[in-house]
Amino acid sequence: MRRNPLMLAFLLLLPLVSSMLFGSTVGRDPKQLKVAVVNDESGRCMDSAHARLDSFNCSSPTHLSCRFVTMLMDLDFDPVFYGTVHDAKGAVQTGKAWSAIHFPANFTDSVIVRYNDGRLASNETLVNSEVSVWLDNSNSYLSAVMRSGMTSGTMDLLQQMLDRCDFGTALAGVFVQFEAPIYGVADVQFLDFAAPGFALTIIFSIPLASAAGVILYEKNDGILNRSLVLGMTMRDVLLSHIITQAVLMVPVITVVLVSFLDLVKIHNNGPLEWVVLLCVLQGFCGLCLGMLVSSLADSDQGATYVAFAFFFPFVVLSGIMWPVEGMHPALRSMSYALPLTLPSTSLRYMMSRGWGPNHADVIYGFLSTGVWIIILLTSVMFVRSNKR
Repeated sequence: MRRNPLMLAFLLLLPLVSSMLFGSTVGRDPKQLKVAVVNDESGRCMDSAHARLDSFNCSSPTHLSCRFVTMLMDLDFDPVFYGTVHDAKGAVQTGKAWSAIHFPANFTDSVIVRYNDGRLASNETLVNSEVSVWLDNSNSYLSAVMRSGMTSGTMDLLQQMLDRCDFGTALAGVFVQFEAPIYGVADVQFLDFAAPGFALTIIFSIPLASAAGVILYEKNDGILNRSLVLGMTMRDVLLSHIITQAVLMVPVITVVLVSFLDLVKIHNNGPLEWVVLLCVLQGFCGLCLGMLVSSLADSDQGATYVAFAFFFPFVVLSGIMWPVEGMHPALRSMSYALPLTLPSTSLRYMMSRGWGPNHADVIYGFLSTGVWIIILLTSVMFVRSNKR
């Protein structure tokens, strides 16, 4: 590594850049999604007083639709007004908006009558008190974000309105009441799920690439043969590489953990020493796979093919970017045998739930990593002994 400082700098900068890019682009809730709004009750809501709940007059309520639009803006949606439903739906069809919303002409009056009359309200009142929403479901995640945001925002708006008018806020509720979460926070993001697995992927892959590249370089440049001629055994050579790569692993793991915990602000509720230990073991597991790749391949091109054959299934099938519960049952069983699945789950449980080694699901990650290290080291020695 001293002969190639640029490569050393690359291996140290790669985890930092990867962590920051991941934290900035993946798992955060989308913002400023355009919503096509047709408001037959209040037009474009030009009067700012109509949009404020504190100006809502309970004795003669008006312009509830404008307060709904304000709620959309508070949720970081970007409402764009259209004159007709046809134009609003056309904006969705042409990709200018992700959803279209229509407020009937007598929306506010119908909402009040509906709450006053209850089950005696007429069908016309029920229809005119509803907000019609057309979603673009071509992107399921954005659609789910809009559906969830509008639903929760509507419930909050109605509860605030009923509270201001001294009605029972329970009237705006549903039969299911979500209490404070047992683990995690109420506004959890997908980033909190994906970050532990991605961090282990970086820690696993960099020693893999580094070990495979260095050993292949020494093999192709004749350094390995000269070392063996001078009396070193293959075990001595591999041990020297393990020590060298272990030294390189320390700054890599440090950069990854500091990036995710301090810069990306991923919450860690678990014991830090066990988090670090699992990361070290995963880095060593990647190192062992790198040595196996260099043993199976005789060129950089061959090593690339072999590493890709190992690495891609490991990442796709390990539940890093999506829960393993969403896999086909047959693939799910296979997934648990891979070197990143159980460790990613273990790290996720430690960071999000605050669990320690006294929980079986955490220990499984360490056991899986240890078993894979033994398998890979045994495979390296077997391949090397047969190639002599």
